[in-house]
Amino acid sequence: MGAPQTAERIRELSAELRSCQGHVLGSLTAEKNLLEQRCRAAASARDDDAERRRHSVVARQGRSAALAKRRVNETVDALIGERDDGALAVAEYVQVGAIYLPTGGSPEHTVPLIVPLLGHGNVVLCARTPSAASRRDAAVRHIEMRALEKTAPHQLKIVSFDPLLSNLEAPFAQVDEMGEDALRYIQTSRELDVLLDKLTDFTTRVHNSHLVGERNIIARYRGLGMPLEPYVIVVLHDYPQQVSETQHQRILALSRSAPAAGVSFLLCPAVEREQSKWLDLAKLEEAEIFSIDERGRALWEGREQWATELYGVEAREAAEASQRLRSRGSSLPEVLLSDLLPMRHFGYTSEDGISFPIGVEVGRPVEITLGSSDGQRHNALVTGAVGQGKSNLIKVIIYGLCARYAPEELSLYLLDFKEGITLYPMAPTKESPEYLPQARVLGLEADQDFGIEVLRNLAAEMARRTMTIRPYGDSLRAYRRSSGQKMPRILLIIDEFQLLLEGERGGEAQGLLERIVRLGRSAGIHVILASQSIGGISSLLGRESKFFAQFPVRVGLKNSPEESRATFGPFNDAAAHLRYRGQAIVNESYGDPAANRTVLVARADDDRLADLRDELYREVGPERLAPHVFDGSRLPTLGPDLRRCLADRHGSVPFALLGRSVRAEQTPTAFLFEDLPGRNVAIVGRGVSPELTDESVEADLGTSVFEAALLSLCLSSDDSIPLVLLDFGGAGRGNDANLELILRSCAREVERIGRNDFRPWVESLAKELDEGAVRRRWVVCVSMDRAGSFDFSFQGQFQRVLQEGAAWGVHFFLWWTGATVLQSQLGLSGLEAFEGCVLLYGSQSIARQVVEPTSTWNGQSRRGLYCDSSSGVGATKLIPYAPLSAREVTRLLGGQHARA
Repeated sequence: MGAPQTAERIRELSAELRSCQGHVLGSLTAEKNLLEQRCRAAASARDDDAERRRHSVVARQGRSAALAKRRVNETVDALIGERDDGALAVAEYVQVGAIYLPTGGSPEHTVPLIVPLLGHGNVVLCARTPSAASRRDAAVRHIEMRALEKTAPHQLKIVSFDPLLSNLEAPFAQVDEMGEDALRYIQTSRELDVLLDKLTDFTTRVHNSHLVGERNIIARYRGLGMPLEPYVIVVLHDYPQQVSETQHQRILALSRSAPAAGVSFLLCPAVEREQSKWLDLAKLEEAEIFSIDERGRALWEGREQWATELYGVEAREAAEASQRLRSRGSSLPEVLLSDLLPMRHFGYTSEDGISFPIGVEVGRPVEITLGSSDGQRHNALVTGAVGQGKSNLIKVIIYGLCARYAPEELSLYLLDFKEGITLYPMAPTKESPEYLPQARVLGLEADQDFGIEVLRNLAAEMARRTMTIRPYGDSLRAYRRSSGQKMPRILLIIDEFQLLLEGERGGEAQGLLERIVRLGRSAGIHVILASQSIGGISSLLGRESKFFAQFPVRVGLKNSPEESRATFGPFNDAAAHLRYRGQAIVNESYGDPAANRTVLVARADDDRLADLRDELYREVGPERLAPHVFDGSRLPTLGPDLRRCLADRHGSVPFALLGRSVRAEQTPTAFLFEDLPGRNVAIVGRGVSPELTDESVEADLGTSVFEAALLSLCLSSDDSIPLVLLDFGGAGRGNDANLELILRSCAREVERIGRNDFRPWVESLAKELDEGAVRRRWVVCVSMDRAGSFDFSFQGQFQRVLQEGAAWGVHFFLWWTGATVLQSQLGLSGLEAFEGCVLLYGSQSIARQVVEPTSTWNGQSRRGLYCDSSSGVGATKLIPYAPLSAREVTRLLGGQHARA
């Protein structure tokens, strides 16, 4: 083989060798990769198994820690005597962390770390390094959260001095949304000065007023059975940022005395702070001081031998706790009025005043006395915001008095200018004839007119009593002792009295009321005024001090600071600081702050009050006159008044009942149809308010007045007298069916005169007058507006018939819905032929044209303005009767004829 062939062969063998080497290397690489993959999979499996084992250990440790924490919490509750004290609950002691025993560091080998807080001491939390600040802040939130949880709702305020605006308390903002000022921020040195001033005044007042003989305010509150002031935690962040040496010294002084008054400091020094000679935290008295590292481990100053850890709360957990705290509620211990009432009723005499229980203070009953010659306290003022128990307090006063004093010793005049719900159970009803026997007047949803009439009645009674008492001395007490005669004291209670003093007649009401409260004492007349708000009463502007000076006794339920000062005086806002419904400030010294007493008002259970009312009613007997009941929300019923008037009337003069007078006694308003010139009646005005778009929602007062008058006229007059109906096509309003029923059932001749026959009929009647042969008759019309216009000649003729016909026994009872039509038909002097006039709605200008020139009438709802020009009394308001049903009409007419 030649050299060329040999070289070629070598090249071929070399290529084959390289190819074999590539295959071998490829196989080795694949095997290597497979081996590496298997190694990685095995390593991953080992790691997963280790992670599972780690998670299992952590879970076991978590369960053990939770179980241990629950056992620790149970131990803490047992150790510090945690209990549900309701409104008295307070974070006296707070668990802030744990102490590790030398035997180990697991939760199973710890004891709770508890520090005294509210009522006892202060806490200082220091961060050793900047990285430990977050653990310190979490510990601060934990203490705040535990304090809020362990203290009754609305009884803890947190004031945060936060000069660097860290907003650490932001998660607790929802607690402050309850409107109780639970969280407050201040940032400047000036604000800190104001806070320290307030804390100094507060601490001094509490020590002087409440801590005589008590170790701290908590013991005092438990003795009282209720808290008087909220507790306070003052948190000082980044201390001593924005704090001067003088302020620091004041804080040190407060740290000694404030905890016993319910004020504790939680002080958080800045991590990097300037070292000042005056900054020595060790001088902070009654304080537990901790230094925290980044792991939460703490050095407890003075107890360094113990390894401690402080618990922390992150912002999210604090926010969740804040949400839970919003839904909490608590209440004071309950005192029932029945527990304060005497065992035997009517065992007290009112000779030297009247007294009533109001509640308890320090477990002892609290009473208020009015009219005593010793105390010279004759009138009282009661205020309280909506929902704070004012109605309950009024019931406590009323029933407390009625259980003690018989009707011969006490008469009650009770007016409610709201819904009348409080007084309604005291009045007799068809379903329940029992009533409160001491009540003489009950104004359920009273209005100003009725209230003024009651005041007039009392002013007249005061004058009468003064004349009776004068020969025996200058007081009810002197009269009773000298004469041996009984004269009951009178108590006037007005709820929402400011409504009586407002409006056009407010000045008149204020003058009468002021005269009674100023002069009524000697006559044995006393007044209690109650209201939600007494600020800004127009009739008292500039006279508040003089008016309220007649009210030495003042009772204030929880209210705003402004209303509290209006009640007690410019320097007494104690009622604004009451924390619970049912608490009241009782002051019997014209609002002097030094005379404040915090009282837990008794609760008047409605079922027990109903039983008490029935018992008192039975003891007195049903023969006693029932009270005059005025219900401003309801129209009176015709039937009882009509039957009484028919039974009591003297002589045979027919009458028309138009409604009831707006007076204390609410007598029926009757117009007498005497045979004298002008003894006719006109109704002027629409029967419903012109402002109503749906007339069906309100009673038609015009129809009510017309039907009541027509019914009473028919029943009080001789059946032989015919009735003439001027029928001009219907009134277009009212109950036409009732009118027809009355006409059919009145057992007398009925003549109908249509519009076309009206003029000839008037001319015929005028001719009878000329001839002196007039036949008696009643002439009625519900729609004079439809009679059309009258020319001058006929107008004069009609006026003559109206004026002179009454003297012959022809009496007219006519209804115009508008004053304009009336004047166009009869002229400006046309109403002179109607001595009786009822105005419904309308304006003041119409009232002055139709009724009297000085009228202030403005068209009041459910009222009418009535005038009998021959009485000399002037215009008065009346309450029309309720609309009659067909059944009532039949019963009234049928019953009367059956009796006849």
